[in-house]
Amino acid sequence: MENGFLPYTTVRNGWGSFFPIGTYGDQFLARAFIAYSGIGANVPEEEAYFRAYTDGQNRLLAGEKSYTLHFDRDQLPKTTAFWSINVYDNELFLAKTEAGRASVRSNNGTLKLGPDGSLDIVLQKSPPRDPHANWLPTPAGNFNLVLRVFAPISGSLGPRHAWPPVRESR
Repeated sequence: MENGFLPYTTVRNGWGSFFPIGTYGDQFLARAFIAYSGIGANVPEEEAYFRAYTDGQNRLLAGEKSYTLHFDRDQLPKTTAFWSINVYDNELFLAKTEAGRASVRSNNGTLKLGPDGSLDIVLQKSPPRDPHANWLPTPAGNFNLVLRVFAPISGSLGPRHAWPPVRESR
């Protein structure tokens, strides 16, 4: 597996996806991989999953570094429900962070959009200097991210969809 993904998984900008998920037919390896990397998966009409092990430069995500994930307004997940980004450790468990949380969600009213409707998420171990930043705490060591889109708008996602890359902050 390259970067933790099955050989036939689509990877764009460091984000991998497998389509169709939740409906495997005779793709037993795919079913086993999903069972290994999570308890199971909903069908695409209910939930879409994307995982990132690397940044936009194809370097493994590391808790010792700081990153930014920037969504232009038109890049934000299109959903009739909500979306979330969770941080996982190398054993594919929800990461333990010093902040005691490992996710951000669109439906809890804490994410702050820029004046142009864009969204920046700061991914790093310690709190950012800006107390108003959208902070997603990361653990020590390597980690990976899972972006979930619950009740995605029909036709808004697919095997060719590309999320923005995670970029190392300077």
